[in-house]
Amino acid sequence: NFVTYCQARKAVGWKVVVCTLINCQNAGNNTDEGRAYCNTQLKANWESFADGIVLLDEDEAFDDCTDLTYYNADNIHLNDTGYAIVAALVKAVVLSV
Repeated sequence: NFVTYCQARKAVGWKVVVCTLINCQNAGNNTDEGRAYCNTQLKANWESFADGIVLLDEDEAFDDCTDLTYYNADNIHLNDTGYAIVAALVKAVVLSV
């Protein structure tokens, strides 16, 4: 569904930028296998449905979900500092496509 959605947006002239999923290593988080699979698929195939990719999973700032420099106290969601990093990375890719 994701690929189809992206392709449909490109078909009507949109520029599409996708992001890999953050590689957060949070205790009790059992989604690592699914996240790794999605990231592998995105990296291998993004050029068939997007104009650019942002490799959030490769940014060390997001490796530790307990780091309150980038995450909220729930250890799941990014805080303003974390989102500022994401915004800067996305901006760089958007401006390059």
